[in-house]
Amino acid sequence: MKNETQFLGDDAKRMSEGNYVLSFEKFLKVHNNFRLHFARNFFGEIYRKQPAYRKCKKAHRGHRKTRNNFCWVALRLITSGRATSDCYHALLYKAYVMMRPYASSNWEMFM
Repeated sequence: MKNETQFLGDDAKRMSEGNYVLSFEKFLKVHNNFRLHFARNFFGEIYRKQPAYRKCKKAHRGHRKTRNNFCWVALRLITSGRATSDCYHALLYKAYVMMRPYASSNWEMFM
């Protein structure tokens, strides 16, 4: 019988390989390295060069800088640093939902 940790790991891998938008609860289990798109170090610089991030940012340029704009959300995540608050996770999920159409799979954004 699998232990709970191994099960969650297998389940997380299976979910991250899907091509659908995850629910908030599932996202919290499997977001892996997605937060690195918004890191304030060289990892963040590398992740922000990935196609899904660049395409999403380009698509949202010129829109009003509101809470529903990817550039606004990304800036808030980058300036807040690594956080574990509910607000940070909500913004991280919002960024994921906005970026998802520009990636070929969840795995592309989570690896």
